[in-house]
Amino acid sequence: MKKITIILAMLLFVTFSFAHDENIPHYVNMENPAGLVNPDGYFEYMIVKGDYLWMLSDKFYNDPYKWTDIDDANSYIVDPNWIYPNNWLVIPNVFVDDSG
Repeated sequence: MKKITIILAMLLFVTFSFAHDENIPHYVNMENPAGLVNPDGYFEYMIVKGDYLWMLSDKFYNDPYKWTDIDDANSYIVDPNWIYPNNWLVIPNVFVDDSG
């Protein structure tokens, strides 16, 4: 019985180790976000390993201190120090400059 349990555990581990889909885009190109930004001024971003709100705020707003805007827009975040890969974030107040 112990061998069967170990074999099943190993099988599950191997199955879920390869479950990540590399074809899912995780970053919106800020050089050309047209078509990806919601008309209300936000878009969704998939968290990847190594992301944290301070860094994402710097990336999208050029101001790391605006990380609270991202935290406030994502009510599911219990602790802003702990965000997890493959979860989606709403990045608010991102607008496309149509002037030119």
